[in-house]
Amino acid sequence: MQPALTHKQRTALRTIAGARQMSAMEIEVFIADEHDPGVADSDKTDAVLDQVRALGIAWGGRRSGYGAWSLRRDHASDAADFNSTASQHHY
Repeated sequence: MQPALTHKQRTALRTIAGARQMSAMEIEVFIADEHDPGVADSDKTDAVLDQVRALGIAWGGRRSGYGAWSLRRDHASDAADFNSTASQHHY
């Protein structure tokens, strides 16, 4: 299991638009597409994911069907297809 967020990471995460801590185990990253608010704008959502990663958060995750990233503390960042460059879920 990946380490819990530090106080500094939690505080910084709150300042990033499009990223929110859903629980102690999960972070969601989502920026809605301006033409279809039910799905993510891939480029903007990926840019927010880069900001989250810059905080040193190395949780693994997956991209949902609507394009959001769901990062979970219990997913290793090098687990299964999440880290395969051939996978659509690669980050």
